[in-house]
Amino acid sequence: MTRTNPLDRFVADNSVPVPSPGGGALSLIPSARQVKKDTVREKRREEQREKRRAYDKQNPVETYFIPAYMHEAFFDVKTAIGGLAHQHNATENGVTEKLTEWALRKVRNGELRVGGKPNPSRRKMEVYIEDANNEVWTSERDIPEKPRKVARKKIFAGYRFTKDVISQIDAISKNNHLPAGEVLVVLLQYAIEKYKAQEFNLKTRSLDVRQTVYTEERERDAWA
Repeated sequence: MTRTNPLDRFVADNSVPVPSPGGGALSLIPSARQVKKDTVREKRREEQREKRRAYDKQNPVETYFIPAYMHEAFFDVKTAIGGLAHQHNATENGVTEKLTEWALRKVRNGELRVGGKPNPSRRKMEVYIEDANNEVWTSERDIPEKPRKVARKKIFAGYRFTKDVISQIDAISKNNHLPAGEVLVVLLQYAIEKYKAQEFNLKTRSLDVRQTVYTEERERDAWA
């Protein structure tokens, strides 16, 4: 009986790859240079992750719950801020922070008073702003006569504010028994309206490799 080599069929069949030096199955084994490149790449990624974790630790995100009745107002504010950020080549967080700081500065100087008033359509108080001219300003919303219970998605807004801004918003919220998210939205609404009325400007300046935004009062010195 004639014996045959079982490997002859692999040589005869060109469709089956045959391991060979420099190609074929052996090429699947990474070279020492490729291993070194992958190691360096992974090391850089880990360094970036470490820097990101350190930044997040030093600049935590403050989260604000936006009540359902303020959803429409919040989205309007967010859209306006997005437009301003694009216009000034700045981040939305930076624009939001400076608008909030401007409004809070008015509160500290006694030019604005933020409080709460009863709203017959709901149990909680409603945020309002009163300026130095005794003009009362509050967010407008349409309340249906017979509201139906509709499941609404909860919305949370997160910003990297300074501790000073966070503490001022919290103080207004706690002293007037108002939701912090609603206080923030109303302050931003007021600041955006006054910006449109050209009571102050938003400007940017280079900071290292980034752009930072700041406010400038009409006929007053700039402040950041």
